[in-house]
Amino acid sequence: INAEYMGFEVHAEGCAMVLKRCEIVAHEQTCPFQWVVCGLVDDQTDEKCETLCRRNELAEHQRQCEFRLEACSNMGCDDQASVRSMDIHRDVCLLGMVRCENPGCAEYALRKTMTSHQALCPFRVVVCMFNKYGCQEKGTVAAMEGHLQTALNTHMLLLATALEHHAERSSADRYISCPKKKVQMLHQQLPQTGKKASHRCGLGPFLETEDLAQR
Repeated sequence: INAEYMGFEVHAEGCAMVLKRCEIVAHEQTCPFQWVVCGLVDDQTDEKCETLCRRNELAEHQRQCEFRLEACSNMGCDDQASVRSMDIHRDVCLLGMVRCENPGCAEYALRKTMTSHQALCPFRVVVCMFNKYGCQEKGTVAAMEGHLQTALNTHMLLLATALEHHAERSSADRYISCPKKKVQMLHQQLPQTGKKASHRCGLGPFLETEDLAQR
């Protein structure tokens, strides 16, 4: 009571400092017994540790806090991440070793070079080189080599059919490239009512001339 009357205050909760009231706020900024928030931030999630501890216990807490930074264990990686989110970093770390995802392949490579490996991996799945001609087969590179040997006759038939269709289209394109032959084709395809319409459009005399020439 006398201390309060004289303008002094005893700081509570473990601190033995006796201070003037006007000094309390400044003292609490450094008081080892003041309750403070840990405040370490997880840079992967932007979450913050909200644990309360006394200032004189803060350093010990932060040495064990799951929000503390830790260096990536992958050789050559200088990145750091909080302990609680290190797995998130390792899942994307370009210097981490990963296994090829192609079934049957047991190769491991750095994540940053895995794309190059998979482009040449003998276990990658590919489509048959005759796919554009109609072959629907697909499989690993090794399996496709065997398929090309066993399906030779089928592939030759597909290729021959494709060449035949191409020749037919080329012949038709050459035929209809002549304006007169285009009219002849239309004339042959039109029913009688279509021919009457052709006369109304001014093509009648030309069609009749063509008919006489053909006869």
